Parts: sequence; C-alpha cells; structure tokens
Amino acid sequence: MKACTCTLVCILVSFSSSVTSAGVIFQWESPSSGNWNAPAAWSPDGVPGTSANDTARILAAGSPYTVTLNVNPGNALDEFELDGKDSTFVANGKTLTVDGPSLLTDAAVTWLGSTWTGSGTLTNNAAMTILGSSTISTTGFAQNG
Repeated sequence: MKACTCTLVCILVSFSSSVTSAGVIFQWESPSSGNWNAPAAWSPDGVPGTSANDTARILAAGSPYTVTLNVNPGNALDEFELDGKDSTFVANGKTLTVDGPSLLTDAAVTWLGSTWTGSGTLTNNAAMTILGSSTISTTGFAQNG
C-alpha cells in the first residue's frame, strides 16, 4: 500500500509541473487616452505583460483615444488585439513581444523606433505607420490593408 501511495504522489507532482498557467485577459476599459502601465485603465485592474501568458485587448469604441506603450512589458503576451475605429496604439522606443496571434483591425498604429517581436503571427488590417529604426520580427506577418 505504501508503494502505491508514493507512486501516485510522484505522478501527481510530475503532472502538475508540466501544466502551464493561463494568463489574464486584460481589456482597455474606456475610450480615453492613457499609458499602457496604468492599472485602472484595464479590466481587470492590472497591466498586461506583468505575468506570463497575458492577453491585451484594446476594443473600446467612442471618442478618439490613444493607448501609449510607455514601458517594455516584463513578459511576452499570449495574444494582442486592437479593434476600434477610434483607437490608436503608439510606441516610441519600446518593445512588445507577442508569442501568439496579434490582430490589428480598423484602428491606427504608430511605431516609432520600436520593436514588435515574438513567435506569433501579426495580422494587420489597420493603418500602420512605421517610423525610424522600427522592427517587426514575428513568425508570420500578414498585411491585409
């Protein structure tokens, strides 16, 4: 009986160490301008990229607004989505890493001396302006607009 209990415990420990944790899905709260690292601007309160496997979605509709990537997130995002005709996503000298899909739709992106990287695919259906020494280095890039 003791040998059986030890084997079961060893199997459970082995299984739990191989499971990856899901990140948090953050959504920009309202159509008002602000910085990426403002926890109250996101729902739930927090900052995408603070933990591994987070997702960031900027989807709010309303008056024109800009979300500024003012920090380099500490961890790669699992997904990124920008969809809102009134939204603009801006980075100046920053790096965004996304290891899953990124979808830019019906919005604007201004990338100035910044890097978009990761093992995910970036699909761009938005108005994307790339200036300075910017880099887009993803596993896949689809320009549809």
